[in-house]
Amino acid sequence: MDGKRKFEIIEEIPLEDDRVKELEEKLKETEKKLNELNRSLEQKVIERTIEIRKLLQHKIRFIDNLSHDLATPITPLISLLPLIKE
Repeated sequence: MDGKRKFEIIEEIPLEDDRVKELEEKLKETEKKLNELNRSLEQKVIERTIEIRKLLQHKIRFIDNLSHDLATPITPLISLLPLIKE
């Protein structure tokens, strides 16, 4: 390229009314499908978010129970440590 802008003249091709209508219908159908896919995806995101929140709650309860179950037998042992040191 020599740095100069080049322009091309593009001749417009007239479209028949039937062809325009066909293209419009295809565009509308494609848009409809896209909207349906978006709604479906949004619903899946909502469902997965609910599922993840439930799993997180189960995890929190499990860790709380585990912590309690481990602390219960350890507490008396900790209170005996001063006696063992003597």
